[in-house]
Amino acid sequence: MRRPTTIKPGDVFGRLTVIRQVENDRRNRPQQLCRCECGNERLVLNNSLKTGNSRSCGCLARERAAATQYRHGGKGTPLWRIWRGIRKRCESPTNSDFRHYGGRGIKVCAEWHDLVVFRDWALANGWEDRSHLPKNERLSIDRIDNDGPYSPENCRWSTKSEQCRNRRSNRAVRRSDGKTYGTIVAAAEDVGTSYSDIRAACLCTRKRKIVGGYGWAFVSKDTDL
Repeated sequence: MRRPTTIKPGDVFGRLTVIRQVENDRRNRPQQLCRCECGNERLVLNNSLKTGNSRSCGCLARERAAATQYRHGGKGTPLWRIWRGIRKRCESPTNSDFRHYGGRGIKVCAEWHDLVVFRDWALANGWEDRSHLPKNERLSIDRIDNDGPYSPENCRWSTKSEQCRNRRSNRAVRRSDGKTYGTIVAAAEDVGTSYSDIRAACLCTRKRKIVGGYGWAFVSKDTDL
């Protein structure tokens, strides 16, 4: 195909439609203001349009990359890192968390050894990439039964606060004025502090540690809440 010798408003190059010619760039190269099919506008060098090096605002390359990533199960994505994480802590004795997972008999079900199968389950059950949000608002995988496996029937997506409620270490606590909470998370949300701060206060035995204006202590399992 012969390259165009001139460029005028209305000419189409891939997904780009020329709007008008603008001032040359800093290196005195002619360029056009173009509108992409996706709605974005960008400046494109005449030569890039003529040679076919620029055919979109960048959305075409992103779509191709996403398609390739999907075919390979999304390797390198936040979801892939979650999948790799559960495999390592359940199956690798050298992993620092193995004793809390694989060491306790927690396993990843056979079907989830296939990344694509795990990804498809995740997308069908509420997964969304929240990597742009604060950590406590991002989704992570949570086992409903803490002694059960990582499997479709025993897993869900939840935020850090929601997941804390399912921790084996999450216990009822009482603050120094006598008010009792069924979980540390509930107490933290009520007084506006963190799970870790209240738990640390409960574990502090030498001197009462004040958190959120109160002292804290664990409640015995035999105590009526």
